[in-house]
Amino acid sequence: MSETSRRKMPMIVVSFALSLMLWMLVQLQNRPDTLPENYSVDLEIRNLDPGLGVIEKPQRVGVRALGVVEAVEQINPAEITAYVDLTGARPGLGRYPIVIKAPARYRAQFSAIRPLAEIRIERMIRKEVPVQVETQGQLPATNLLFSDVVTEPEEVTVEGPESQVNRVSKVRALLDLSRVTPGSSYSVTVEPLESNNRPLSMVRADPGSVTVRPGLVPAPESKSLLLTLQFSGQPAFGFEVEKVEIEPNQLMVRGMSQQLASLSTLKLEPVELSGLRQTSSFQARPILPDGITLAGKTTVRVIVHMRPVPGVPPSSEESVPPGN
Repeated sequence: MSETSRRKMPMIVVSFALSLMLWMLVQLQNRPDTLPENYSVDLEIRNLDPGLGVIEKPQRVGVRALGVVEAVEQINPAEITAYVDLTGARPGLGRYPIVIKAPARYRAQFSAIRPLAEIRIERMIRKEVPVQVETQGQLPATNLLFSDVVTEPEEVTVEGPESQVNRVSKVRALLDLSRVTPGSSYSVTVEPLESNNRPLSMVRADPGSVTVRPGLVPAPESKSLLLTLQFSGQPAFGFEVEKVEIEPNQLMVRGMSQQLASLSTLKLEPVELSGLRQTSSFQARPILPDGITLAGKTTVRVIVHMRPVPGVPPSSEESVPPGN
């Protein structure tokens, strides 16, 4: 650095410092004495008649604070309160003044950006609704079946705005079968639902839960039974049954183990042979004892093969077979 440059360096530093001070002075002069600031706060409802309920309102409202810069910069939005005083309000849609409150230490003016809130009010009503238990999941024990259920209480009271309560289609208690064991009871939360199974958030159930006692029964066992056939009527004169085919010749059934133990065969509905001359096929249903159900196929095919009786001239009358 040259000697001349070294001599100028102090002047450069002084000039920079003076420029910085001048910039700061200008900024302070341009800074406003008051500063507006906007906030968003929750809107509260106060002094509403217990027999009424709010079904529509703004959840949050805009609030403007106006004050000296130092005061506005200290404001904590969590300490600002916005509410609507509904003293004397009646059912219907109305516009109500918004009241803004904040600690006095802030030395600022607070006001709602929109001074009125649009609020819809309805009568609160209640009614009794039976509890419907619905299930989800599978029982952990495969040898048991869910049979019935007892709830205590059987009905609950639903309460809320009139339009919402009138839409309640049912009160559901959803029971998780994967948690169910024999002899147990469960506390299950209830839900007021409309017809499309959507919950009604403004409707409250009292009590909010019920005791559910599920009934479990042993699952039925399966067994394959041989089918037996019986006939009614007589074939045409001069004809006889040569043989009978049953397809399938066994059916799978379900029932309690004690009952299945006493069964080895299953009867089919009688096949009508009256006037039969030629081989024909029929659909036959099994005759099920009480407590026995089919595990699969419900009908069987019966083929009756006919032949002339040797040495007996057949009747000249024609007979139309009942099946083919």
